[in-house]
Amino acid sequence: MPRFRRRAEHPDELAALRAEVAGMAARLAAADAAAEARAERADRARQSLAQFSNPAPAAAPAATTPLPADPPPPIAHAADLDALRDQLAAQVAALGARLGAIDERITAVTTELANQLSELGADADVPGEAAAALREAQIRLANEQARYQIAFREDLARLAEQIRRR
Repeated sequence: MPRFRRRAEHPDELAALRAEVAGMAARLAAADAAAEARAERADRARQSLAQFSNPAPAAAPAATTPLPADPPPPIAHAADLDALRDQLAAQVAALGARLGAIDERITAVTTELANQLSELGADADVPGEAAAALREAQIRLANEQARYQIAFREDLARLAEQIRRR
């Protein structure tokens, strides 16, 4: 196993981050559209109130849109939206920095674990090598014992033959 490895790219993580950023952009666009819709409703409500409080003397009353039961939320100004965009951009940048730091930490821990595993693998090979050497020694001893046993039997057979002849 090589000591140094090139850091592998993680396309799944990058795709997930891109999707998350795209989702945030879509939510921001939806919030902008909702703010514009609220601003339009507020303008219509103001116009209705203005017509109601200053009616024309001889003119027929104009059709007005009914006011909502709850007052509309405060109107977001362009400066507020710019501040919100800046805040969101800062949060996205901070998130990107944190993800980069986490990625670096994971890479460092993974490298360290790989090094430790390779060391453990080398240490695990030592008992395997010792067992192989022990097996070889046992085989040599068994072969030698078999040779001595064969030689002993041959000696016994010769001795028995000599005793029979006498």
